[in-house]
Amino acid sequence: MKKKILFVVSSPGLSSYSSGVLKAVYQSIAVDCHVLIFIDPNENKTEESLLKEYNVPASGSVKVKFIYYHKSKILKHLNQGAYNDAIIRIASEFGIKKIHFISQDTILSNNIYKYKKNDIYYTVHDLKHHDSKVNLLTKLKTYYLKIRKDKYIVKRVKNLVTSSLHQYEELIKLYPNKSIFYHDMPSLITPQIICGTSKVKELDGETNYILFFGRIELYKGVEFLYDLLIKNEIPNLKLVIAGYGHIYFSRQIENEQKIIFINRFIHDEEMNDLFSKAHSIVLPYISATQSAVTSLAYHYNKPVVLSDLDGLKDNVVDGVTGLLFQAKNSNDLRDKMNQLIENQNLYKQIQKNQLSLAPGIYDLERLKAQIESIYY
Repeated sequence: MKKKILFVVSSPGLSSYSSGVLKAVYQSIAVDCHVLIFIDPNENKTEESLLKEYNVPASGSVKVKFIYYHKSKILKHLNQGAYNDAIIRIASEFGIKKIHFISQDTILSNNIYKYKKNDIYYTVHDLKHHDSKVNLLTKLKTYYLKIRKDKYIVKRVKNLVTSSLHQYEELIKLYPNKSIFYHDMPSLITPQIICGTSKVKELDGETNYILFFGRIELYKGVEFLYDLLIKNEIPNLKLVIAGYGHIYFSRQIENEQKIIFINRFIHDEEMNDLFSKAHSIVLPYISATQSAVTSLAYHYNKPVVLSDLDGLKDNVVDGVTGLLFQAKNSNDLRDKMNQLIENQNLYKQIQKNQLSLAPGIYDLERLKAQIESIYY
């Protein structure tokens, strides 16, 4: 008999991760899938585009409901109780006992008591939260509105899920009396990415560049890569830093002839243009719990160079599908980048290896089976 599960996505910022998880669940014959997605109204997305973004089958076999947050951030925060009431109402309407919050859903924090009749599952994204270099007000808001709430939920919810093997082991040690589950990191490839035709206007005429992609934050170590280009220690290619965020390190704008900043949100429809023209993808993180950017590198068949951190290196075979370097070691990063640039045989072999191995790393059938096992 199928298990009825209500999947809740209340963090629009994790839509790609959530979409990847749901894509696997939709294919399950063991799960009667119901989905509730909360939407930021300021994004002005149509229901048709949302259905595509979340991989919802056109057959109508999956029951999906969208709820729009209030446009005011204050009212959105004050209405969290009402949002949880809506979740419980939908679960009750369809006779659903198991509810899985998959997108760091901190709206749950002050409302856990309302779910006495339900089995709650909560996906842990960052067990240890990353340092940031922001002003005090922003730091306090992040702590009280996100980090503290997330930690509270992790302590209170019995069933915890993670997509990081390193984090999975830590959770088992920290909470021996809880039920801890692991499933693979899903691919970030969405239908919008596959079909995207939009051009990145900042890259008009640019090709064959080193690419850092993602939100710019302290823990991602962008300054290590930036400094190498400023010092011309990676002499042959330009660097593109693409993603929104506070640029926390000192810049030498007068020396940025080989560096292109695209400091804004990158839309899925632009990804084909951004990634297809890149030479390689670099993740110079100084701390990490997990990342699915490697799925983008594999999709576009681009060699990836990344820090040798637990949680980050899970989906890369060193010297085979990419190159690992010692985290925070600029010299090692420089050497690995120049090796990849100068050794064309290595570059082509990594591309060849990716084509044969990547499908097994981001295996949708295995992900589906892992998710099914959580509820049985």
